Amino acid sequence: MNMESTTYIKKNLKTTLVFLGNAAVGKSSIIRRTMKGIFDCYSESTIGAAFASYSKTYFDRIVRFEIWDTAGQERYRSITPLYYRNATSVFLVYDITDKATFLRAKEYLDELKKHNTGIPVIVLVGNKLDLGHKRKVPKSEALIFTEQNSIHHCEVSAKSGKNIDKLFEIVAQNLPEKQPESDSKIVISSSDDENISPTCCGIF
Repeated sequence: MNMESTTYIKKNLKTTLVFLGNAAVGKSSIIRRTMKGIFDCYSESTIGAAFASYSKTYFDRIVRFEIWDTAGQERYRSITPLYYRNATSVFLVYDITDKATFLRAKEYLDELKKHNTGIPVIVLVGNKLDLGHKRKVPKSEALIFTEQNSIHHCEVSAKSGKNIDKLFEIVAQNLPEKQPESDSKIVISSSDDENISPTCCGIF
């Protein structure tokens, strides 16, 4: 008796990933390390937002990350919700040597809960692990916060590359199989902020 064998193929996934955090915490450096394998200590601050696309195979399926790197300066704060309201994954980035950036990341989580329309995969990201001797944010404190809010945590170093791939793997592992339909296009009009140009977005 012949028995037909069935092959189950995992569906490739796509996620709109938004980086949130203060200026100079290393958001752009994490992206550059991920995409190009390099670190530039003289990188300029992001203006408005920058877009990048990155794909990699995790767990026998391809995951495509459509990345928005948002500016951390206060003047861009009013437009940031436009980028994360439909995000399916979010990195809340802070500098482990700067307690103020950790507190700001916590504020971003509160804002995210108000504006995001779904249930994104959220990772609290402590960057600059290579400067552990200057640490001001204990890992234990970050872990308590993530446990209280049911989100993920990962400490990385954009400079050395440590845990960078693990960071993206956390998202790949926790993305739902059935993804909601969403429009990833970002449109910024003059009514959003009269000082921000619709052409403020860059590409890595």
